[in-house]
Order: sequence, then C-alpha cells, then structure tokens
Amino acid sequence: MGIAGGIAKDLHTLDVVIGGEVFYHDYTPDTLLKKYYPFQNRYTCDKKLQGIASSVCRSTPEVAHFRIGNIASGDCFVEAKDTKDHIREDLDGVCCEMEGAAIGHTCYLNKVPFLIVRCISDLADEDAPMAYDEFEKKASILSNHVVEGILKAI
Repeated sequence: MGIAGGIAKDLHTLDVVIGGEVFYHDYTPDTLLKKYYPFQNRYTCDKKLQGIASSVCRSTPEVAHFRIGNIASGDCFVEAKDTKDHIREDLDGVCCEMEGAAIGHTCYLNKVPFLIVRCISDLADEDAPMAYDEFEKKASILSNHVVEGILKAI
C-alpha cells in the first residue's frame, strides 16, 4: 500500500491503482535482471487479490475512481515530462513509485502471492512536488482504507 505519481492520462489525484504488473523503470540493475535469475524485471500481481481489491474499491465511498494497471518503480521522484512519457508510452506504466517492483521481485523469488495498491498523490509533472505536499496524507489514508478492506475480506 502507499502512494504513487499518476502517469496515465485518465488518472487524477486520489485515484487508486491496483497493480497488474510491477516493474523497474530506471534502476541500474535492470540490465542485470535480464542477465541473471529470474531473467526478468516485471512481476505479475495475484489475480485473486486483484479481484478482492476491486470489490473493496467499489464498496469504499471515498474511492472515486480506481483501475488495474502496471506500476513502475524507480529510484527518482518523477516530475519530468520525458520520463513520464517514457514510462507511459514505452513501458505501459500507469503510475510510478519506488518500492513495488522490489516487493514483487522478492515475492516472486519466494513464491508468495502479492498485490501492490497505490493511491495517486500527484501527477508526476512539474507541479508534482507541490501536489505531493498537498495530497500525500489524504492519499496515504485512502490507500490504508483500501488495504484494511482487503485484509478484512481475506
């Protein structure tokens, strides 16, 4: 659970993204990940958990909009248009954050089903630092509500 910058054009602050796949978008070991086990940098979230999360989002009044989409992880705060465009157009990412791919990678190696849920705190653009400051707490609380609902449903 947590917050992310919105990359997809249809996302707005406080929308929820349920992970489809998680992947590294800029982390240097990306090239290493393709050469060594497990020979990939994308990890698929559990379909059953996606379904539960979707049901929770539909029944949570505070969630105005949600979608399932691919989540990009990197070691930078995205606010440059070219980086945002690259993640959306070349990598098929809908939002970006910093931890999801590492979680997915670890779960994959240990054969543990996982799901990443993010609430949009900013739109990963030149206004991102100001929007992040404004929406970080609200987005974190909303993400927490969704995850609590998932845990109750499991």
